[in-house]
Amino acid sequence: MCPTRPLRLQRANREDVIRVPARLENLVPPDHPARRVWRMVEGLDLTEFYADIQVEESTPGAPATDP
Repeated sequence: MCPTRPLRLQRANREDVIRVPARLENLVPPDHPARRVWRMVEGLDLTEFYADIQVEESTPGAPATDP
């Protein structure tokens, strides 16, 4: 669940190319158990993790890392 405040976050880009060079998405096989964990975590309410983040859209400062 996303926060209700418009936070500026630096989110993981699973399609991004990293220095290996490889796509992060391709480093984990399609049937790997980590994908089930990822899907479960995506469904969690992370509101409390976002509560202490101070950097919001349209304010100065670097984006916070998405919890």
